[in-house]
Amino acid sequence: MMHHAISQLLPGEHQRLMEVWEASVRATHHFVKEEKIQLLKSLIEEHKYFEQPGIFCIRNNAGDITGFAGVSGNSLDMLFLHPSVIGIGVGGALMRHAIDHYKVTKVEVNEQNQQALGFYQHFGFSITGYSETDSNGEPFPLLYLERQPLEINRIGISGLDELISICQRSYYETFFEAFGDAEAYQNFTRELFNRARLLAELSNPAVIFYLASYNGQTAGYLKLCLDEMKTEIDSIYVLGTYQKLGIGKALIAHALGVAKNRASTELILRVWDQNQQAICFYERQGFVRSSEIRYQVMGDPQVDILMRLAIL
Repeated sequence: MMHHAISQLLPGEHQRLMEVWEASVRATHHFVKEEKIQLLKSLIEEHKYFEQPGIFCIRNNAGDITGFAGVSGNSLDMLFLHPSVIGIGVGGALMRHAIDHYKVTKVEVNEQNQQALGFYQHFGFSITGYSETDSNGEPFPLLYLERQPLEINRIGISGLDELISICQRSYYETFFEAFGDAEAYQNFTRELFNRARLLAELSNPAVIFYLASYNGQTAGYLKLCLDEMKTEIDSIYVLGTYQKLGIGKALIAHALGVAKNRASTELILRVWDQNQQAICFYERQGFVRSSEIRYQVMGDPQVDILMRLAIL
């Protein structure tokens, strides 16, 4: 399996960026004619665009550069992938690095490049402006996009309806198929997300709910249970549409911040042993397996894994 890692450029690698750029443009910018590509190449070389600060790359496990991006301030100035790695998450890794480390909130994209437009929209960018020409005055319309930052806010009693909605949606996405019985699922979740039950939890000072909003839309939630020496992540869910955008990681970081402020010695959580994707995610965040918890759901035996993160 080919792995990729974010990296800084090494001396003498600017020519490789040109190779990746040209291959990318030819594969994705079909509206750009050959003479234009050659003109752009000469301009890049003349103005040393690929030698400017703010450029970082991504490499495969052989050390070869397979893509790169460049930022200035809070704007993404460029992002190009070699055609061989398009569609396997390499572009997403570059984009997340730009957002997480450079706080990128703006980007421009050619209107004809619908694949790139969809890519940026997936990361929460929305169209805010339009130009009939590109930055060189050429007749290639540009779209200006901006991204609203992720917001994590505590839910109060007034947010009960919104909480019920996100709980039901996220639980359905995660567990419905495991039930195999629609009626059994409805009966179980009707009690689990009972209005009176959630209202009581919202009124309990030892229970805190947080809502994650991405680009103005509800994307997930976090439920914390507070104990004297530890903080427990009782529930953490991100809707499928918003996964792989760093929201789960942000919710974990938020929970860790709450735990540290309370002087907790550890952050704990439990996860269904069949949810391998979640287990791997928690392990990447530093959690370690501690023990197993056996229980039953509708008469069926289940196992949860208790995971712990020590707070130093």
